[in-house]
Amino acid sequence: MALIPSQVLRVAILLSYLSILCNFKALDIPAHQTYGGSWKFLTFIDLVIQTVFFGICVLTDLSSLLTQGTDDREQQRQLRKLIFLRDWLMAVLAFPVGVMVVTMFWTLYLYDRELVYPKILDSFIPPWINHGMHTTVLPFILIEMRTTHYHYPNRNSGQAAVSIFSTGYILWICWIHHVTGMWVYPFLDHLSNILKVIVFVASFVAVNVLYVVGEMLNSFIWDKSRFRLLGHRCQQRVWTQQREMVPDRGVFNVGVSAQMAARRRARGGGTSVLVFQHRQRWWVNLARFMVAAVNKLDTLMKTVLNNIGMVLSRRNLMGVLLTLCNGEK
Repeated sequence: MALIPSQVLRVAILLSYLSILCNFKALDIPAHQTYGGSWKFLTFIDLVIQTVFFGICVLTDLSSLLTQGTDDREQQRQLRKLIFLRDWLMAVLAFPVGVMVVTMFWTLYLYDRELVYPKILDSFIPPWINHGMHTTVLPFILIEMRTTHYHYPNRNSGQAAVSIFSTGYILWICWIHHVTGMWVYPFLDHLSNILKVIVFVASFVAVNVLYVVGEMLNSFIWDKSRFRLLGHRCQQRVWTQQREMVPDRGVFNVGVSAQMAARRRARGGGTSVLVFQHRQRWWVNLARFMVAAVNKLDTLMKTVLNNIGMVLSRRNLMGVLLTLCNGEK
């Protein structure tokens, strides 16, 4: 059992995003004064998305707490609407856009930071705000996915919403270039028109792929029993099919008797069984690898949550002791 409730984690994450958002808007950055302001950057849009998402998560927790034990159908209906909106935001915007921002930013930053985050910005943006917008988004969203089972919408409707968002943002930065003559991201100035189209298409595809990755990860975390059975079923299928194999054709024949199978193996057909075992074994290994990866991710997330809970518990204890000491004085 985690030492800290998921509701407290969501409140802490929401407060951190609000702090980053307020401090970022208070910075005197020249880009804030140009056309589009902060809204031309996907990082800022993602920061707003994460803040709104965790705000809805906290509101859902409060509504669930207030409606607990009541039979008011109207309140239950409103709660279901909040849960649906929370799940939809997680699936369509919070996870794919958040992961896209983190991966793209640090990939370009490690290659050449001048392409995405010039050194001159270090004099305007403190490091903690930079990491709050480009680093902590990923662990926060993974922790949230680990603590709450999200119900993804229909694959077609979900990817349609992701496609509308990505297409809208691409058209938005193209419009900004049309108005100002400058690209939002400096690396686009070094690309030809064909390469720009390739980058836009690749980004469009990447966001849709991340939507599917989020859906699969959510299933891996919360539907692990289904994947535990996968390795057992694959192994059982191999054992069942090996009993009655026709080695010459590499197929199975349920009606072949044990004597015919023995005669075929005596003629040198036994090697095909080994070939089949080699071909089928990678399915079993893949299933076992998937189960092991899910278990390791589960253990890692539990360790992180427990460590956070221990730190906050110690701080709360110190705060109580200081309050008692001040009260005695």
